This record gives sequence, structure tokens and C-alpha cells, in this order.
Amino acid sequence: MDTTDTTETPRKPVGPTVAIIVILLLLALGALYIVGGRVAERADKEAAEPTPADIGAEQDLALQSLQSVGTSDELPAIEADVNATNLDALDAETEAINAELNGQ
Repeated sequence: MDTTDTTETPRKPVGPTVAIIVILLLLALGALYIVGGRVAERADKEAAEPTPADIGAEQDLALQSLQSVGTSDELPAIEADVNATNLDALDAETEAINAELNGQ
């Protein structure tokens, strides 16, 4: 009689496990690619928009012209300052702001 222990454990195939790991890695890489693209788009968009510091640093010609009035209290000098002051575009800015806020 042969009393040798011949009980071997059956080997499981490794192919399906490797395939699942490869598929999961490809999905993870695809997700990183998509998220990276969105982050890059957002960074480009934010770089294009001026910051409040940039806007504050710009020189406002209309403001400078309004601040450069004479110091005389004589009537002809005051009239000259009033006539030189251009307030025509004052409403245009508020209309543009209202249009932007209303989404028009």
C-alpha cells in the first residue's frame, strides 16, 4: 500500500486578479487626468481674472481728473472746474454693473 500524502491544494488562476488590478489602475489614472484638467482650467480662468489688488493698482483717469480741481474760490475758477468735469460716463458704469448683476 502506498501511504504517501498526495493532497495538493489546487492553484487558483492569477490572470483574473491581475486583470482587475490593471483595470483599477487605469480607472484611477483616468480620474487623475480628468481632475488635473479641471484644476488646470480653473487655474487658467483665475489667472485671467484681475484680482482686487490689480484693480486697485490701476490708475483711474476719471478719478484723477476729478481730483485735479482748482483751489480758488473765485466764481470764474469754480465755473471752469465745473465745465471741465465730465460726468457723462458716470451712469454708463452703473448700468454696466446692473446689467452684469442681472445676468443680461
